[in-house]
Amino acid sequence: MKKVLMIRFEIITPDAQRLCQNIFDQLHRTATIMDAHGAYSGTDKKMIICVLEKQKSPELEDMIKPLSKYSLF
Repeated sequence: MKKVLMIRFEIITPDAQRLCQNIFDQLHRTATIMDAHGAYSGTDKKMIICVLEKQKSPELEDMIKPLSKYSLF
């Protein structure tokens, strides 16, 4: 049986709903949206947590870039 390396991604973004929908539609994975609070800025944000195969990480990065220049993962 082939082992698949899974990675947990935590993405902080102002566009969580749209990014989660893209994760569902394009990567066929689920995700969790959580409330987050910036320690430095003091602003409320959303954090997405999802677990993907390691080889899917470039696809996720390509998906995040056009949605928001303020996203962090």
